[in-house]
Amino acid sequence: MIKNLSLILLLTCTLFAHDTTNAASLSAECLPEKYIATINLICDISDSADISDNLKNLSDIIDANETVYSLELVKNATCDALLVLKKSQNRFSQSHFAVIYNYLKNYQSLLNSNALLSEISDEYYLDMIDQDAEKITRCGEPCGFNTEKCPRGRRGHRGPRGRRGHTGNTGATGATGAGSTGATGSTGATGPSGAPTGATGATGATGNTGATGSTGATGATGATGLGATGNTGATGAAGGCGLGSLFFNPYMMLQQNGHGGDSDSDVTTTTTPDKLFGGSGDDPVYGTGVNQPAFSAWRLPTANGNSQSDYRIFGIQFNLPSDIDVTQPVTLVYHLLVKDNNDSGVAAMQVKADYVPANTNFGTTASSGGFSETVSSGDFAVVEPTGSTVLHHQVVSVNLNNTLMAPNDWVFLSILRSDPVGSEYPDSIYLSTVELRYTRTCLLP
Repeated sequence: MIKNLSLILLLTCTLFAHDTTNAASLSAECLPEKYIATINLICDISDSADISDNLKNLSDIIDANETVYSLELVKNATCDALLVLKKSQNRFSQSHFAVIYNYLKNYQSLLNSNALLSEISDEYYLDMIDQDAEKITRCGEPCGFNTEKCPRGRRGHRGPRGRRGHTGNTGATGATGAGSTGATGSTGATGPSGAPTGATGATGATGNTGATGSTGATGATGATGLGATGNTGATGAAGGCGLGSLFFNPYMMLQQNGHGGDSDSDVTTTTTPDKLFGGSGDDPVYGTGVNQPAFSAWRLPTANGNSQSDYRIFGIQFNLPSDIDVTQPVTLVYHLLVKDNNDSGVAAMQVKADYVPANTNFGTTASSGGFSETVSSGDFAVVEPTGSTVLHHQVVSVNLNNTLMAPNDWVFLSILRSDPVGSEYPDSIYLSTVELRYTRTCLLP
């Protein structure tokens, strides 16, 4: 019960101090008994030269049971008391010193944060204070016969709480303010009613219905007109039959590689693509386990100013479809694959195309003079994917000269990666398929 009352008193006084300014008054009775005992002990055992003005003023106020007029004085005195107590540490039982020092340190925090201390019992703490005071300040002679400061007597038991005084009389109710309520004005007279409404006049009689006239005769039907049939319009142009497409996979191409040699013996040819993606290769795409799906492509190394003997050339031969409409555009499409090499740059593709009608000589020394046309894609930026197991499918298209073609022509395409104008992409790209797109004509049976 004593502990709870002490906490309530401490909280009340502390909240009062913190809810007002630092100059608010604080009765010494509001200070916890343990705090007062701790301040008295420190002043009793310390040399007067070590006691600060703040600590001395607080001690004098406590002894006189006067009012503390500044919370700031309590804060400063508590801080000084901690410093003085620390200097006397060796004079204490260390277990007692730790309890006293921690209590005072926690009370200092209480003054700054309005938090309640988790306190030990008053009786235990005050007994400990009395033991240390008696031990440290014990004199060699009876009190009054030497110059040392004698110990404070053992603290007496807490006296009983006095009987609560009578509640004071309730003060008289204040008088109602002066000023009377104004009088209500009189009601004005009601005006006279209007004149009575006049009588409604009589309704006149309904006149007789007139006789219905006779129906007139139906007129004669006119003759049906028959105009001459107009001329038949001109036959419209035949409608198209959609788009057609030829595609060539890597195994339908012939690769020839000069290897930078000086003679034809250095040139090799093959129809087996030189790049495998997936399977047991180094570039998995559809999984990294054993025997994963795989596909092939042709490697296109950098052009880098190569001469004819250094190029990798890919040859494709086929016949133009019989349903190709050579009056409409014809497009050659390269389907390229790009790996993640963390590089950038541009590349270019070139095709030499020869369109040879039936029963006609062709070649460089023939009257046709070699290839029908050479078409470059121009520079295109190479787009890389993100990730070592991912490829980017890049499509590059060029238009061929459809006016040089005729249905069923034999066609030879010679394809290579050529020098770009801009900064060349420094890594290989891969040729997957080549596609020929065209417009179809409708062939009659």
